[in-house]
Amino acid sequence: MSKVEYQTIGYRTGVIGVIAIFAILSILAIYDYQISNIVEKTEMEVFKDDMEGMLEKIQDKCNEFGSTGNFESDEMELGWNECMQEANEWLENNFP
Repeated sequence: MSKVEYQTIGYRTGVIGVIAIFAILSILAIYDYQISNIVEKTEMEVFKDDMEGMLEKIQDKCNEFGSTGNFESDEMELGWNECMQEANEWLENNFP
């Protein structure tokens, strides 16, 4: 193998190496960019999610009495009304 052929092979190897390194760095930069764009919830968002979950629990508790127009007895309707009133008071006092 002559000196020119050897230099040509070395040049090609160098170009391929530079391209490979550039590709790897590009992939890492894109990955880092995607990871850094994952936004954490703010405290207010976490609080709101917790409050919505609590409200659902209260509503589920009230639904155990039945639903509007579909109560088994007057006591069930009275219990549902009291439960919903408590839920509304809780909502007014706790939900931003």
